[in-house]
Amino acid sequence: MDNLWKIFYNVIVIPLLYCGFWILSPLVGKIRNGVRGRRGLFPRLREDMSGTDPTRPTLWFHCASTGEFEQVKPVIDLLSQKSPRPNIALTCFSPSVFSNIQDYQGADVVCYLPFDSIRNARRFLDIVNPTAMIITKHDVWPNHLWQARARGVWTVLLNAAFPAKSPWFHPMIRSFTRSIFGSFDFILPATQEEGRRFRAVLGERTNIQVFGDSRYDRVSERSLCSKDEIEKLGRELKGKRVIVAGSTWPPCHCRLLPAFARLSAEENHLLLILVPHEPSDPILAEIESLCRSHHLSLIHYSRWLDGKALGDEKIILIDRMGILAEIYRLGEIAYVGGGFGAGLHNVLEAAVYGIPVLFGPRIHVSPEAQTLMACGGGFMVHTQEDFYQLFSSFLSDRERLHRAGEEAKRLVMENLGATQRVCDFLIRNIQIH
Repeated sequence: MDNLWKIFYNVIVIPLLYCGFWILSPLVGKIRNGVRGRRGLFPRLREDMSGTDPTRPTLWFHCASTGEFEQVKPVIDLLSQKSPRPNIALTCFSPSVFSNIQDYQGADVVCYLPFDSIRNARRFLDIVNPTAMIITKHDVWPNHLWQARARGVWTVLLNAAFPAKSPWFHPMIRSFTRSIFGSFDFILPATQEEGRRFRAVLGERTNIQVFGDSRYDRVSERSLCSKDEIEKLGRELKGKRVIVAGSTWPPCHCRLLPAFARLSAEENHLLLILVPHEPSDPILAEIESLCRSHHLSLIHYSRWLDGKALGDEKIILIDRMGILAEIYRLGEIAYVGGGFGAGLHNVLEAAVYGIPVLFGPRIHVSPEAQTLMACGGGFMVHTQEDFYQLFSSFLSDRERLHRAGEEAKRLVMENLGATQRVCDFLIRNIQIH
């Protein structure tokens, strides 16, 4: 049956994907940038790999998103401390991720993953010659996986996730799911519940071990550092009561901003730091329009950096990327976006600072948000009124605010250590010499 799925994937799926990319590339910026970024990929990759030590093992890590990179980064950093240090190759598929990881100093090689054809997978593996292929969460490209497995490359799925409503569970493709995920030597889910889901599909076909989620270690590590500009902003906000809304999208803004307008009319010293997930010109313009309609004055973060003093603005609009995890430290309350769309962003980045965390209802892909709710540190919002009531309650009841924040912080502290456990397991089982 596995061979039939390989034929189906390469005869039907790959040609459709290939045609889709080329048809959509003139119309969709991300696809166009991804196609352009892959031009000349193999010559560049060969040149980059020539600078690595061929006597040392090469560990190839792949991540789908910036959030998944944050999951795998502590593992890479810890393995890099091993002597002799292994070569590290890091790939991603999306151009938005590549722009965030291309300057990462912990990897010897950072590049796009080639389009998932058999020929490309073979060329990639010929050049990189990895000892192990380590994919984080679920961004599995079958031909690269199957070709790696056929060559005896150790295959590992790290922080593996199978959401309860995942299409991988559909009866019509369950056999395909087994064919793909059964090709891993080791699957390392973040939670026992995820482990049970994988075992229900794969049985004894793959070694499944639960070591926890390395994101807890990463957010704890990042919370100990802060850029000078964030420290300066914090000093200028003394006396303000600050709400931080991070990784927000338009469905968040239309609920959040009207609620905040009501609150700011009641609380003179209230300030919102708004961090859209994609601070593109259209998104920033949409936020500015909403603020004007609700009589909310704002200042762009870039203008403050350029020397404009803070006045009586109600909102600081963050118009650059890469600082959200540190911005959360400035807040008393956090809202994390994505829960009104495809999926919630990282709630742990806020929870580590010991503040209550609000989010939208679509949390099926975020077990940590579910756990945060269960322990009393996370709170779900559906409507504008939910935002208003929860914000108002926390601002007026400091004991409740403190109690919820303590529970959020405790969740992070109690789940530290996954990085060390994962690295110990990898060193024991994939013979990193």
